[in-house]
Order: sequence, then C-alpha cells, then structure tokens
Amino acid sequence: MFKFDWLGITTGIGPSRWLTAKLLDQNKPAKAKPKKRTNRKIRLQAGDVIRESRIMYDHYGVYVGDLKVIHFTEGKVKKTSLHSFCRMPTKRISVMSFKPSLIRGINRKNCVERANKALGMSNYDLIRHNCEHFATWCRTNKPYSSQATTQGREYHFQHAAAGSLTSFLTKPFADEYGMKTKKEVKISQCV
Repeated sequence: MFKFDWLGITTGIGPSRWLTAKLLDQNKPAKAKPKKRTNRKIRLQAGDVIRESRIMYDHYGVYVGDLKVIHFTEGKVKKTSLHSFCRMPTKRISVMSFKPSLIRGINRKNCVERANKALGMSNYDLIRHNCEHFATWCRTNKPYSSQATTQGREYHFQHAAAGSLTSFLTKPFADEYGMKTKKEVKISQCV
C-alpha cells in the first residue's frame, strides 16, 4: 500500500530513493535548444519616421517605400536610398512612433505626400529647420527637434564630451513631445 504524506512523498517504496531521484532530475541542466537563426525580413511602412544615431547627432528622415528615404541632407530635401541614408558602419535605424493625439488626421499616406512635396526645398537651418523638424512635421504637422530645443542643446553639449549618444541624451525631450523608438532594425533586414 502506498501512502502520500503532506510533501507528496510516497511511503512504502523507499521515500529517500524516490526523493533523491526527483532532486537529481531537477538539478540536471536543461538540454540546450539549438538557436534559431533569425534572418527575418522587416517590412518598413511608407510614412515611418526613421532615425540613425550618428556620433554627435541623430539624423531623421521619412521612409517612402521601395527602400527610399526623403530627408534633409547636404542642405536640401532629397530622396535617397536607405543605404545612403545610413552612414554609420552599424547600418542600424530606429523606427519612431508618436502619441496618437499627435498624428490624429495625418495618416502615413499624408506623411509621404508631404515629404514628396518638399523635395528640393533648401531652407535648412540647424536650429529652426533641420532633418528632425522636417520628419516630425511630415508625420505630425508640427515641426519639432529635441536636438535643437534650448534645453536639448544644453543637455546634449554638456554631456557630448563624455561620449554619450544623442538619442540617449535627448530622450527626455522626445518623450515629452511624444516621440519614442518603436523598434530598431538593421537595414540589411529591410525589404
């Protein structure tokens, strides 16, 4: 006859042997599962605001489809390839998201239309009209740059000597405005 005590250990079949076997089973290392290679392709959506973190600043643009980006570069708004947009060796971009209240009434199609209409525009100004202003205006109808705000600039330049990344430094200002990183992507994964 087998009996179970309050610990769930049976008596009558050698509880110490049974308990020892259970404990040994629990202490065995789990078999390592083979790692799956993730060469998963990421589909960016036309109208996504994207960012590349560069050494002293972040560069923004609007993804318009077919691996093309419209952004302020070399003093004017241009359409370039995603590979040309990414100048850093890591070739990584961040896809940005915004508070729903900021993008109300402006869908991704509107964002792409705004970016296309601005092609050739050349009124670049580092403080008042830069690539981040352009990209946020396309998506939200409000030109905003966390890097160019007075507080953002002061905070950034105080900490730039320490080698900090601008995306980290300007995060409090971008969060306050309602923009944050939705996902990080290697451009080799983009289709």
